[in-house]
Amino acid sequence: MGQTAILDVRLLGPKERYPKIFETFDGIKAGEILEVVSDHDPRPLYYQFLHERAGQFRWGYLEEGPEVWKVAIRRVADGTGEKDGFPVVLSGNHKPGKKPEWINQLNPAFEVFLDVRPMMENGLEPLPVIVNMAKDLRDRQYLHLVDSHEKTELYEIMAKLGFDHFTECRGGVCNIYFKRIPERKTG
Repeated sequence: MGQTAILDVRLLGPKERYPKIFETFDGIKAGEILEVVSDHDPRPLYYQFLHERAGQFRWGYLEEGPEVWKVAIRRVADGTGEKDGFPVVLSGNHKPGKKPEWINQLNPAFEVFLDVRPMMENGLEPLPVIVNMAKDLRDRQYLHLVDSHEKTELYEIMAKLGFDHFTECRGGVCNIYFKRIPERKTG
């Protein structure tokens, strides 16, 4: 898993908070997490992220008050995508172009992340690694792969292991999510 940067915004004045949060987020790499500690529910920050960093993050609550709120904000992309004019490709075991309900419920704290591009560049086959990582997932965990293209051959293999998938490709970067679906669990 990637590194985690912790930012306690309770120590900052209200006007300093958002600029510092976005500066810190912009300084982390894909796969890394920014953990924000606040004295109130940071839901408005979520909407600001949707507006300013759409497609670049995943959001999950780690602690929900009443005195302290903590959220994990995982960077999932480098900023390339829709705003740069690249097409967006969505696929999965659901209606074409629609995200499955579970994708919106993912918590970055339970993400198992693997960027397979370096393996591919070095002539290594990532399939055994991916399958072993998937088999080792615990409850609530999910697998997030990054590749330069869709891994359609993997979808059937993972379905046999009880996983649904969702893929989102932008500008030559595909984020592929695998989540074990209880009714599909095969053993």
